[in-house]
Amino acid sequence: MAGFRTIDDWPDAVILQKRVTSIHKVDVLYAPPHATDADYRKLQAAAQHLGKYDRDNGLLRIIGQELADGFFADAEQVAASISDPRTQSNAYTDLAVFSWKQKKKDDAGRSFQAAIDSALKIQDTFGGSNSTESQAQQLSTILTQRYSAGDKSGALDMLARLHAMLVSSDGHVHDMLCSTFVGAQAEVGLFEGARSSATCFSREEDRKSTEDYIAYQETSESAPAKAVSNALNMEDAGSRLGLLAEVGFNQAEAGNKADALPALDEAMKAFPLLQPSSVPVLTDFFTNTHRDRSQVHFGSHRASSFSCANLANLLQISQEMDLSQLSNEETCRSQKIG
Repeated sequence: MAGFRTIDDWPDAVILQKRVTSIHKVDVLYAPPHATDADYRKLQAAAQHLGKYDRDNGLLRIIGQELADGFFADAEQVAASISDPRTQSNAYTDLAVFSWKQKKKDDAGRSFQAAIDSALKIQDTFGGSNSTESQAQQLSTILTQRYSAGDKSGALDMLARLHAMLVSSDGHVHDMLCSTFVGAQAEVGLFEGARSSATCFSREEDRKSTEDYIAYQETSESAPAKAVSNALNMEDAGSRLGLLAEVGFNQAEAGNKADALPALDEAMKAFPLLQPSSVPVLTDFFTNTHRDRSQVHFGSHRASSFSCANLANLLQISQEMDLSQLSNEETCRSQKIG
């Protein structure tokens, strides 16, 4: 329904709105093109007839439309009427980011604070094992959007708040907050801080996995040479090969032979070092044309398969670029893979 408002014949869209079943009513809460205040009043009234969850999410959807159409004041009132703290926090964050981009920093500051206040009211355990973790995760979400919008000072203040929550915690909660604290830094590009903060984990395997995640995030923003260096420093062999292959493949696709060669060369060297048990941690970069970075999950490896078919693709790219490589048959036979 993302393009619902772009339907050419709006009367057809109205018919669809009337015919959908009750479970999809929230999916068609869209105002017509060139909507008026009265149109939004009707949508808000329609949302009141939905269940609590759909109502709040419907109101959040309405806020996005109102901001696009210039009804900021009404969007603020709608945000205040949302009952779920997490959804309300998301609504205020949308308002804050909108205001910041409009150069209205005072309004943005008030909305960001409202988003924080709502986040600290979260009592459910969605995404966490207790309310403290859930609150921290929501604060991290606000922080990331705040930093990306350009309010870096405000985002760093929030990072300090997360750190205070971390140092005052212990046990399992401490490790979860450590994950959130380090992950937030990596998400916004504060890689050195994230790397130095990773010592907060109590388990060595969590620290190593986190450092691999940081390297992956940093690679997406790095020059190819730096990306290769990051990949070579990754602890997990499967993740290391996967990242080297992706860097090489992306550079080859872009026609950057000089940058692709080092990554592909290192990927070819790394493959024979893999143990069969390491194979499940690789993503199929070469047969999946829609490689999705969101598959990489912080603190855990992604499930995937790197078979001889994938190696053959890597070899083909290498051969096309006159890169010396291993025999794919020999390598696959020795590893008993594919």
